[in-house]
Amino acid sequence: MYLLEKTLRLAYQTRCPKAYKDLVENYPSFFAETAQEAHNLINDLTLDMMGPDVPGETVLEKAGRIKATRLQAKEIVLHDLIPEPEEPDLDVDGMPMERFEWDWDASVEENLEAQEEMQLRIFERLGAYQSRLLDEEEESDEED
Repeated sequence: MYLLEKTLRLAYQTRCPKAYKDLVENYPSFFAETAQEAHNLINDLTLDMMGPDVPGETVLEKAGRIKATRLQAKEIVLHDLIPEPEEPDLDVDGMPMERFEWDWDASVEENLEAQEEMQLRIFERLGAYQSRLLDEEEESDEED
């Protein structure tokens, strides 16, 4: 559980520094209690996700299946417990960075198309930024 508490603390420190400071000052047991809750949720979810034993499964295969299921459960629980950043990540122009989120109601093709469109927009902005840097470099060379 110590690792879960440490993971939660680090996530809050980096993603939500203001909330982290407030929690440490006003609710010092928050991370220990949340880590305990996460531990219980991971155990419950692991059991729910495991399913029945596979006939003919060796001990090593079962151990691998249990470990993989536990890691998946941990990923799900931590995703739900770790907050979004207080401030969005900014790109080189100071604009919020685009993040692609899979639309589970759309088809794979539609999601891939949306992802490609986002990548094109990012490349266009990067190209504009590089052009601006080159222009500034040329101007500074002309001044020298």
